[in-house]
Amino acid sequence: MINAQNNLSEIRALLPEVVELEAEYFEQAVRISNQVNREPQQWQTYLNTLALLSFEQWLGERVADLPVVKHNCSLSQPQSANVMAAVVNRQVSEFQLCLIATESLVDE
Repeated sequence: MINAQNNLSEIRALLPEVVELEAEYFEQAVRISNQVNREPQQWQTYLNTLALLSFEQWLGERVADLPVVKHNCSLSQPQSANVMAAVVNRQVSEFQLCLIATESLVDE
């Protein structure tokens, strides 16, 4: 019985999840991406911001008491957005995160 519960947990961990994006996330993504000079990097910064905000929402729904350090994050430094195609230096507890946002359309 315990083995079956473990298998179910493992299967659940592999299933994709949908995080509903709040309207304010889009507004914040526009505001942050407008600080970037070059258009291709603006789009990537927009996606990165949405990825970060939705990740923080997802994480907060699961573990509310993890310390998150925000001030070193690459999105807090617009000059980094011209170089990086990912969200880097986001720290959750003792872990450094790198979020890589990509475009995808899901037809459900």
